[in-house]
Amino acid sequence: MNRRELFQRFGGAVALNGLSLSAMSRMALANSPSSGTLGIVDPEQYFVFVVFGGAWDPMLALDPRDPAVFTDAVIPETKIQTGYDLLGIGSDPRIQTPNMTFGPYIGNLSSMSEKLVLVRGMSMSSVGHSSATKHALTARVPSGESVRGSSVATLLSSLLGEENEIANLVVGTDSYNVEHPVWSSGFQSSNVDDFHAALSEGNVSLSDSQNDALYQFFERERRNNTISRFDTMYANRESAQLLLESGTSALFDLDSPDLGDLKQYFGVGNGITGSESENALMAYQALTNGVSRCVTYKAAGGLDSHNGDDWQTQHGPRLQNGFNSVAALATLLEDTPHPSGGNWLSRTTIWCMSEFQRNPLLNNNFGRDHYITNSALLLGGGLVGGRVIGATSDQKMSSQKVDLATGTVDNDNGVYISHEHIARTLLYRLGVEDDLGDYREPPITALL
Repeated sequence: MNRRELFQRFGGAVALNGLSLSAMSRMALANSPSSGTLGIVDPEQYFVFVVFGGAWDPMLALDPRDPAVFTDAVIPETKIQTGYDLLGIGSDPRIQTPNMTFGPYIGNLSSMSEKLVLVRGMSMSSVGHSSATKHALTARVPSGESVRGSSVATLLSSLLGEENEIANLVVGTDSYNVEHPVWSSGFQSSNVDDFHAALSEGNVSLSDSQNDALYQFFERERRNNTISRFDTMYANRESAQLLLESGTSALFDLDSPDLGDLKQYFGVGNGITGSESENALMAYQALTNGVSRCVTYKAAGGLDSHNGDDWQTQHGPRLQNGFNSVAALATLLEDTPHPSGGNWLSRTTIWCMSEFQRNPLLNNNFGRDHYITNSALLLGGGLVGGRVIGATSDQKMSSQKVDLATGTVDNDNGVYISHEHIARTLLYRLGVEDDLGDYREPPITALL
């Protein structure tokens, strides 16, 4: 049996060296409809979900303001404070491109503005980190702390990733599966080293006779017991063995000289893209070597900058490192031909997200608190680049309604955009018109 057949037979969670594929209590086996019955136009599509944990500051990257207009003198009226004068990077550090204007810490992504889509003025349901992160990953508002749907990556993996070894790879963040097949669940690890260790032989090697004895033991126990944990144990061992024998671990061995050029390109260890740079390298390897259909990785953390010292010195550089990792990944995907034609970026949609954004006003500690609006950045996968969808208002940076067909603000007849609209757009882009994720919102057709 192959790995997928084992999952369908036993329904067990894969646990390799202590890394759990997902919590079994949140899984349910189900049969995914085939791509043909769903109307998927091109099944050779891939997805990367990039998480900026802690809530990013829009002024510093995705939704800046002109400091000559939004001066300290008009703060009582606008409730907007750029704070650029506190950063020591110039009076107007914004980055202007022909397509859009960025904050000072957008990094190397500014050179790809013609390929990017910015979604501004998104309306969030919560400013609590845990619930808002669940909303971002699943594109469904949770019920308290309980998710009400699977991760978007899990849904897409269930549609497209049945032939991939690890259809849904997740590093440094969470993943959820409520109703899809077990094999489409997020294979979670904290970092690339842990992921590599999970796919590698342990420190103790067993002889053939010892392996045979263990195999016979598990088979006997599985036959003689009706307790589900024996099926789980058996499935764990068989699935782990299949992955160990595949040689996949070599693709993620950061100590291997074979990855030297990739490590240099992604800036692993040189500070250009931060400690998360290896996560972008991992995403490239997993996608282009056929290991995964969807990859979710953390590009930046520690963004919960309520304190002025942290906001002034750490928030911006952390953002920039994360965006640099995305730029490096997107550029290399664009330079890599895809076997079915085009390049890998044309077939890979990258969605950069954070749980919400930070307040446009500095607090009494010269940091920024939580705020109910948000932004998103997307590129690749056939989306129309060089566009800005929606906008925040010039008073309080409030969310505004958007015409989904044009992407322009329409407070009379438009709708407030949220993660649900983006997730539905990704499905629609595949040719899936049914609301499989129960997002209950239409797609943003201006992106297509």
